[in-house]
Amino acid sequence: SQRASRWQAIAAIALTGLSFAGLLVTFSRAAWLGLAIGGLAAFALLVRPLVRARVSWRAAGATFAVLAAIGSIFVVTQWPLLRPRLGLSVEGVEIRSVDERSGLEASARTLIGEHPWLGVGYGNFTLALWQRKPPALEAYPIYQPVHRAPLLAAAELGIPGVLLWLSLVAGPWTCLWRQRR
Repeated sequence: SQRASRWQAIAAIALTGLSFAGLLVTFSRAAWLGLAIGGLAAFALLVRPLVRARVSWRAAGATFAVLAAIGSIFVVTQWPLLRPRLGLSVEGVEIRSVDERSGLEASARTLIGEHPWLGVGYGNFTLALWQRKPPALEAYPIYQPVHRAPLLAAAELGIPGVLLWLSLVAGPWTCLWRQRR
């Protein structure tokens, strides 16, 4: 019915807004970049002639308005924290974060070099770092996984694991490309 359809649209817009807010508060530049690319791809799909006729532009406009409001509120309330993340100021915390990530990446490459075929085992990256106590991480006593998924897959699962990761990432896009007609 018309009323049920309206409530479904409202629920979809609310969940989209909530998901958007959750993504923003991660403070992950990679997630924000992925969102931007995905948003542009979704917009490009929406304006295609075959799809354009079936789109509720009223719901699309309402969704955009909700996302713009959430984004504006986030920027206004979190500006002091956003400035270093966007490279607009030099903060000690951001420099420390970049240094720590560089150390984790260097350590991951070392682990991959030492265990190229089987890795250190699923979920064992931090344990392997702790056991090695790599010089690149001397200033950071809290061991955590490397922040790049391919490096983590290669370090924990070896070359077969990173190939599996690559197939899982590229597989859906390959299928979409093959079925593009």
